Amino acid sequence: MFSEEEGETIKVIDFGTSEQYDPSKSLNQQFGTYYYMAPEVLSGSYDARCDLWSVGAIMYVLLTGCVPYSGENDEEIKAKVKKGKYRTSLNSFTILSSDAKDLI
Repeated sequence: MFSEEEGETIKVIDFGTSEQYDPSKSLNQQFGTYYYMAPEVLSGSYDARCDLWSVGAIMYVLLTGCVPYSGENDEEIKAKVKKGKYRTSLNSFTILSSDAKDLI
């Protein structure tokens, strides 16, 4: 756990693209990094549930030290995200507990 006494601070920034949540409204804009985007975001029509996908991608990175979808360029990464099959053969993934894998 970090404390300000130790000189550690976590900052959350960049709310320039945020907007008021309306569950009756479908979203269609793409913001962010392809590594963390849900396939529905790439297709152009999505809702707030896509944030759960992004949380799963972030958990994958935190638990394995690698991104779930890699590629030589953005097009390769997007193609892998659209398939939705993340990497399970990494050594750092195979040593995770079954609970951690289920959480992802």
